[in-house]
Amino acid sequence: MIQSIVCDGQQIEFKKIEFSDGSSNFKLLVELDFVINKYYSIAVDPSTPGDAVLWEVLMVADALGEFISTTAKRYLVLKYLPHARADRRFEVGNSFPLAVFTQAIRGVFDEIFLTDAHSSYFENNICCSTEETKQWQCFLAAGVNVVSGDILIAPDKGARKKIVELQQHLDNKMIATFVVEASKKRDKETGRIIETTLSDNCDVKGKRCIIVDDLSDRNGTFVPLATKLKDAGAAQVELYVTHLIAASGLSNLYGVVDKIHCYQIVGNYITRDDVRNFNAGHVPRKFS
Repeated sequence: MIQSIVCDGQQIEFKKIEFSDGSSNFKLLVELDFVINKYYSIAVDPSTPGDAVLWEVLMVADALGEFISTTAKRYLVLKYLPHARADRRFEVGNSFPLAVFTQAIRGVFDEIFLTDAHSSYFENNICCSTEETKQWQCFLAAGVNVVSGDILIAPDKGARKKIVELQQHLDNKMIATFVVEASKKRDKETGRIIETTLSDNCDVKGKRCIIVDDLSDRNGTFVPLATKLKDAGAAQVELYVTHLIAASGLSNLYGVVDKIHCYQIVGNYITRDDVRNFNAGHVPRKFS
């Protein structure tokens, strides 16, 4: 759903109208003489289903277009980029969701604000200014307490670059951290992870390890990795993700991950209370 609409510093009230055939419309609750002189900003709630984001954003942008001056700027805030993981055509016959989304909103906005995007495809192809809140900024904002000697774990090669950037900002605070890269092997048919390995020079015995990544959906990457770290002697294994979806809940992390940190909850599968209860040692509720 649309989280907020701000025009020239003023919060604009609106309502979504739903019809019996399943279609919908948006109405801005403004006066007839309303004019947007400087800018408007549309912010999307990260709980919005991915396929609904495009429709709602375009409908609201169309409604705002009736009142905008020719010099006003148009901003979009996407706290979670829909279709972020579908950044390529994975199999013959598949669609390319992120490319479709990118093409559909190209030219609609002057600048788009993102949060720890999964890949650079959107920013490289949207053809307008973008500003991204980086993973290290989200990590620090989440209040994760890192002390000297902690080990930051990159679950794969793709995550390592962001973690090294995070490490640099931590080291600016005089915290001596280390980065360890893991690797994973997937079943080509099912996509399930069938093997997780740690780098050869990895020594985590007695250490606090913090796995860092941009998102967790069903925790499939993190359960075998956390288990591997515990088997290697890690004293504490924690997980940080910027976007926590947890579509299967948190029960599969219980017993292998000691604490969960996140910047934001995405979707409606779990709540902040679920995370707090997990971190307090309570057994997570199981999903049917």
